[in-house]
Amino acid sequence: FEYIRREKNLGFLGNCNLEYAETATDFVLFLNSDVRLPPTFLSRLAVHADPVATGLVTVPSFEDLTSLGAYAPTWWELDNRLSELGPVQIEACTAVGYALLVNRSKVSAPLFNPDFGHGYGEDSDLHYRVEELGLSSVFALNMLVYHQGGASYGESRESNSHRAQGRDLFMSKWGNTYHREFTVFKKNVHEFLNAFARVELPADGVFLVTPSVSSL
Repeated sequence: FEYIRREKNLGFLGNCNLEYAETATDFVLFLNSDVRLPPTFLSRLAVHADPVATGLVTVPSFEDLTSLGAYAPTWWELDNRLSELGPVQIEACTAVGYALLVNRSKVSAPLFNPDFGHGYGEDSDLHYRVEELGLSSVFALNMLVYHQGGASYGESRESNSHRAQGRDLFMSKWGNTYHREFTVFKKNVHEFLNAFARVELPADGVFLVTPSVSSL
């Protein structure tokens, strides 16, 4: 591992674009500071990294999957069940920056569009730009991360303004396509998750959507 700390924080987009331009590796993995990874994360992710056809690989979060119908008391229990499937991919309708693998040999710098400023929507914008290159952008459905959320922006009035600015820019460019594709994507992921045997819950029990803190 090489740890780099620069004199000035350029923000998420600036930091990512700078390091992406300077790296010499074929694939670059971006992770937010508020994600937790299972022990086999890297080896499982590598299987999805087709050096020819793949542009982006997004790993969904536990929160994403539970919102789309997954059942599990904790994120690592759901990941253990997913890991038994072998590699499973689904065509994406967006990319998600908290756990994003980029094919550096195919996707040139600058990575993120600097028009997104402080960030928000830049990863989804990247998804459609990569598709325009004829490369695939996929979700790896046999794995996940736990994403705490809120660490990058918080809930201040300024951060909400950044979100709105990024969301409006993205929708002005890709909104019609995104809304159409997201409907299909959501349906496909829901059907995939329904193929799992659901956790049997006690009659007086409560299903925990918020995961417990992991000891991993």
